Amino acid sequence: EILIKNGFSVAESFKDYIATETLEGENKYDAGVHGLQEAEKGVIFVSFPPILHLHLMRFQYDSVTDNSVKFNDRFEFYEHIHLDDYLQKKEKEPADYTLHAVLVHSGDNHGGHYVVYINPLGDGKWCKFDDDVVSRCSKSEAIEHNYGGVEDDLSLNAKHCSNAYMLVYIRDSALPTVLQEIKESEIPTELIERLAEERRMELVRRRERSEANTYMTVNVLLEDYFEGIQTTDLFDLEKNNWPTFKMKKTQPISELIQTFVDAFRTPAERMRLWPLSQRNNQITRPTLFDYKEDISKNLINCADLQNPWTIFLELLPPDSPLQQMPPFDKDRDILLFFKFYDPANKRLNYCGLGYYNVSRKVSDLIPEMNQRSGNPPDTELTLYKEQGVNVVQKINNHNDTLENVLKEIRHITDGDVIIFEKKHRDETLELPTCDDYFRDLLYRIEVTFVDKTNPNDVGFSLELSQRMTYDQMASAVGQKINVNPYEIQFFKCQNYKDVPGHALRCSYDGSLKDIVVYNKLKTTKKIFYQRLSMNIAELESKKQFKCLWLSINMKEEKELILYPNKNGTVKTLLEEAAKQIEFNADEGSGQLRILEVSSHKIMPGPREDDLLE
Repeated sequence: EILIKNGFSVAESFKDYIATETLEGENKYDAGVHGLQEAEKGVIFVSFPPILHLHLMRFQYDSVTDNSVKFNDRFEFYEHIHLDDYLQKKEKEPADYTLHAVLVHSGDNHGGHYVVYINPLGDGKWCKFDDDVVSRCSKSEAIEHNYGGVEDDLSLNAKHCSNAYMLVYIRDSALPTVLQEIKESEIPTELIERLAEERRMELVRRRERSEANTYMTVNVLLEDYFEGIQTTDLFDLEKNNWPTFKMKKTQPISELIQTFVDAFRTPAERMRLWPLSQRNNQITRPTLFDYKEDISKNLINCADLQNPWTIFLELLPPDSPLQQMPPFDKDRDILLFFKFYDPANKRLNYCGLGYYNVSRKVSDLIPEMNQRSGNPPDTELTLYKEQGVNVVQKINNHNDTLENVLKEIRHITDGDVIIFEKKHRDETLELPTCDDYFRDLLYRIEVTFVDKTNPNDVGFSLELSQRMTYDQMASAVGQKINVNPYEIQFFKCQNYKDVPGHALRCSYDGSLKDIVVYNKLKTTKKIFYQRLSMNIAELESKKQFKCLWLSINMKEEKELILYPNKNGTVKTLLEEAAKQIEFNADEGSGQLRILEVSSHKIMPGPREDDLLE
């Protein structure tokens, strides 16, 4: 380790390193039985290694600011150095070294970028390694440009923040050995296989880039993916792991159909294609695509230049007696999807799809909806249609036709979603109606809860309403981790550090929106928690103390975490400690006393009647 001093070089640093200090006067050396003696204090180099690492101490502690500070002072180093003069006794081989690598940091103690310059063969031909980019560079760029210090051509007397912090030298006599060519037989098999795999993956990536203009991706959605969606959409484009097919843009649609037949083992007659398109209200819905009319057209034209092209592939159930898809009149029929709102569980349940003539009345569909949801046939229903992103509109006139109901806002199109619920609501429920559910959905956020006592805990996420109270949040977390919600303590996340902040009191009367931290640096809302061995209300009435118990023989130590009452005395603290200690009846009085340790000295503690506050 070499201290950085402005104007120093490698040679001057070595001289400073081995300089001796005379111990005299009040600073004499204590030689034990020989008393205080004048002496010289210093470092002696007996030998130098084949590879010499010089750590330039750019980062040092500054007692004034109480922070680590980077020193950008100029420090000169050279391609070749001679170190014989710094040895106690010269070795058989000269201590001549050639610079092999320069490790560089750009920035300050808060952050920056790392680059390394390497002289691979020791012949003065340098390479720059900057992340995954390797390039040739000049000798001066590797050496002189990384001295640090003041740049002469700057009018402002500013210092370089890009400079060397580690130098690697190789002894000239060891160069042939250290830099000898490595034979393939000396490389571990695992590394050879890994490098071969990386080369193979790079070839695949290059081929994919070259084929990007030739191929397109077709994503396929099946009806199974509609299950569990709790918003006004049918699917989640970001989270679904659906089948994808790579096809040539010039392939005819007939080849895509055959690909589906082979992949899903279903005849073409038992499937129907519904490409997805986004409406003006920002929701995505299926639209009919009659491939038989365009059987010879190429894919990219059928997809209207969309890449990737996402399709809902409707398949007849395996147990269906039908041999082919039921007929669909694109001029008079409409595709509808159904969801049932369950207020007791606050869930939307997908209830399938169907084809309907637009002249049918809405009321004609109610018995079928009851059948789909498992309700009695005569159950009265309230109906809604999905109008936009998490926006629904109530259908008031059940005697009107589907055509009139569904084109109040826009022209009638396929893929509309009807949400239905039981007409007779239970007002004791938290979200008794579909309207209440979607209004609550607007306030929902994803919150990650992390165990404060486990530094490696990645936590778990819950989707919660911003209007939740402390008790509701605690109940949700308690249910997730199977712990009594009143035996959990929560902590806010600090504003600009991903660490626990102040503890939340169980009497907190704000909402979840007030608890989570909002700022531009955080996208994930985070709250820390810890499990307790007592009720949170009881904990908050107490004060935490950390004490160290020392046994009577002065050999056994035990750390105690004590929770005496806030309004108690030192005697209360000792009584709490006694509950956690096993006393030996044969040793001592069984009474505890408290002492304080200050400046490495044991001092008398407070009196037993002193208040803990």
